[in-house]
Amino acid sequence: GDCPAFATVSVDPDQTPAKRAAPVAPDPDSLPDPVAVVDPDRFTVRLSGIGGTGVVTVSQVLGTAGMLDGFHVRGLDQTGLSQKAGPVTSDVRLSRDEPTASNHANAAGIDCMLAFDLLAAASDSHREGAAPGRTVVVGSVEIVPTGEMVTDPNTKQYPGIDRLRRRLDDVSRPEANRYLDSAAIARGLFGSTTTANVLTLGAAVQAGAVPIRPASVERAIELNGVAVDKNIAAFRFGRQWAVDPERVQRAARIDVPRTETLDELIDRLAADLSDYQNAR
Repeated sequence: GDCPAFATVSVDPDQTPAKRAAPVAPDPDSLPDPVAVVDPDRFTVRLSGIGGTGVVTVSQVLGTAGMLDGFHVRGLDQTGLSQKAGPVTSDVRLSRDEPTASNHANAAGIDCMLAFDLLAAASDSHREGAAPGRTVVVGSVEIVPTGEMVTDPNTKQYPGIDRLRRRLDDVSRPEANRYLDSAAIARGLFGSTTTANVLTLGAAVQAGAVPIRPASVERAIELNGVAVDKNIAAFRFGRQWAVDPERVQRAARIDVPRTETLDELIDRLAADLSDYQNAR
């Protein structure tokens, strides 16, 4: 047969693209201290994403950082029997006074939802426990089609990002929610999306939705021992995004639309009105 396993790939060494210099991560001392927007002494984080992208790894990093920060930590990973590329959720509950009664958020309520994948996070089961006026969503807007969408052309198309955001905003605090394209930023900075979830965590920590000291998170990343430098850099860039998103997007070579000033808006509307009157 013509099996791809027997294909040979030859690389011309003269055509090998030059490696891009690694981005310089922001100095953590240059970033302001995060200000908590949830209860800093007792809070629950739900991590929703796709199997195989490091959801459980980030939950373990978060739990370790919480313990380093003096919290009691309880967690629950719901990965199913075979969740590679399927929806995965992890609950991490942190408290300073005493351990929580349960390791599952559910009716206990979610203070922060880390929506690594909006389609998974916006599902009914993942939204359970989120509440208006309480939950803060920090999510990535990357579009990742499901396996069924890829293999079956008759499957419904991916829902619009705006629709998914509305489903999450309906059960949270829209004024405090933050949405970023973590995958595009990670790809622009590091050449791959493997650190996207850690970058999202950095944005959530800096936004005060996950009130753990940034230094504790970085130490937990060190203890995890995998791609330490790159993950710490991604975490710091995520923190910087929460403070200055345009600066991070420029570093990632993502086009940033310039915001129209009020004077420019007035001039444009006046010109449109003049054109309309002249055309009558």
